[in-house]
Formats: sequence, structure tokens, C-alpha cells
Amino acid sequence: VLLALFLLLMVSANSQDTLRVDLQKALEIALSENPTIKLANKEIERVDYSKKEVFSNFLPTVTAGGTYNRNIKKPVIFLPPGSPFGTVLEIGADNSYAANVTASVPIFSASLFKSLEASEVDMKLALESARASKLNMVSEVSRAFYTILWTYNSYEVLKVSFENAKKNLENIKNFYNQGIVAEYDMIRAEV
Repeated sequence: VLLALFLLLMVSANSQDTLRVDLQKALEIALSENPTIKLANKEIERVDYSKKEVFSNFLPTVTAGGTYNRNIKKPVIFLPPGSPFGTVLEIGADNSYAANVTASVPIFSASLFKSLEASEVDMKLALESARASKLNMVSEVSRAFYTILWTYNSYEVLKVSFENAKKNLENIKNFYNQGIVAEYDMIRAEV
């Protein structure tokens, strides 16, 4: 981050179109474009979906089913001779249908309640992790921003100091040429 901000400042200083970035803009860019922050936000979404999945286990469950049988020949029962229905009795129909619907609701399940508590803890953990990532990013960007400002100001101070040293050298050379200072002082000023 420090290197990127430093290069950004150097490129903007060298180009004719100057891009000025203040601390708020640098923080905004870092928080919106950093992969760590994006990953932390995706982790919060994942944990939220996981929590919804656990909560869905408390909702009623409805299942439905059905069967169909086509009897080519109806089932028969053989009766003893002399019965009033005859000796062979056909039962059933050519087609038979069966349908069932089942609804169930969990009244109490300790494992579901523990899973819900665990998912809430996971959500708090993901939120704190994301918050820590954001705070860490803000700290790093702020440190890099102020380091660049300090470096730039140090450069300006060194530039002014260099100009003072050049003026001092000119004065010493003028004094040397007039014979006011010794050659040693002039050599020292040149150094």
C-alpha cells in the first residue's frame, strides 16, 4: 500500500495532469478496492446464508407422494364350493390410486437450537473479522499516507538546505577570491 501510494504521488508529480489524493479519498479507494475487505464482506454473506439455512430447519416440512397401479387381471380369492358368492371372487379394480401428504413441525430439538446459537456466534465472528480488516486497512493507509507526506516534506527541506549550501559556497568562493577566508574554508564549503 505504501509503495502504491508513493508511486501514485511520483507519477502524479511527473505528469502534467496532477491527481491529488487526500486521506479520505485514499481510505475510500482502499476500502472499496481491497481484496481482503471484499473477502470479509463475502464471508459475512456466507455466514448469513448459513444462518438462514439453520433457521429454515424450524419451518414445517410438507411431503407428498402418490402411487398408481394398473391391474391387468384383477386379484381373485378362491372360496369354498357352495358359498353364496361362487367359488372365485374378484376383488379390486382395474386401476388403483393412492396419495399421501405428510406435514411435520419440530416442536423441540436441542441440536437445532445449538446450531442456531453456533450460527449466531459465527455471524458475530465474521462481523468482527470484517471490522478488524477495515480497521487494519485504515491504519495501514493512514500510516502510508503520512509517511509519504513526511517523505515529501523531508525532500523539500533537503532541497532548501542544498540551495543554502550552494549560496554559502558562492559566498565563501567570493570571500576566498578577495582573500578574506583561507583555502581550507573554501575546500570545506565545496565538500
